[in-house]
Amino acid sequence: MYSILLVVHIAGACVTAIVGAYAVAMLWRREEGKYSLSASVLGAIAGFEVVTGTLLSVLSLQVTALSLCANIIAYLSIVLFLEAVLFVRMKKISIRFPAGVALSPIVASLLGMAGAIGYGL
Repeated sequence: MYSILLVVHIAGACVTAIVGAYAVAMLWRREEGKYSLSASVLGAIAGFEVVTGTLLSVLSLQVTALSLCANIIAYLSIVLFLEAVLFVRMKKISIRFPAGVALSPIVASLLGMAGAIGYGL
């Protein structure tokens, strides 16, 4: 179970890198029509990665709550930076930022992580 989850988690990290690089390229080329989709996909992938990372830490005997939080802070800082840049760029050109779709998975996964820590990760 742990091995499969680890592979899925690493695959999600690879997808995050690809989508993040695409978002940067899209911002550079000013492809305004794709900003909303990019923000939504980044949010969904981030939520997925927090969930799989939390599950990995629950299944692992070596991961502590502190190391889990440190890893998630590092990961989310990159994703949320991209989301913030997309938000600012969208606001400048009067496009609605999909906050509910982009941020709900992140918030929900963080609540799940808090529950896992509270349960005794």
